[in-house]
Amino acid sequence: VYVRAKLVEEALSGIYFSIGLAFAVLTLATTNILVAFFAVLVISCVVVCTMGMIPILGWKLGALESIGLVMVPGLSVDFVAHLAEAYIESESHDREGRVRDMLARVGISIVSGAISTLGASLFLFFP
Repeated sequence: VYVRAKLVEEALSGIYFSIGLAFAVLTLATTNILVAFFAVLVISCVVVCTMGMIPILGWKLGALESIGLVMVPGLSVDFVAHLAEAYIESESHDREGRVRDMLARVGISIVSGAISTLGASLFLFFP
């Protein structure tokens, strides 16, 4: 019981630290605190969804799951940071135009990166 409580405590502190660091870096990179806030909100949603899948799959929180949870914000910040930067650097003045520019500029790179990441992780499913 003590070990499991300590794993939860350490995983949460690592997640909080990672998300806080992501907010600081995104604020500096985008120079827009509102965009950084929404980017961190998306990262937090990814973390919450990942945490929710652990009991749904019937897993118990062990050392590997705890380490994996700490890595999730770092893995998800990559795509979000590229999208946030492209949104900020858009020449459009309205939100819809910025989103279109953002997706046209980095959308294919994001999708390609996601596909290659999924392809690389497929081998993990087959021992």
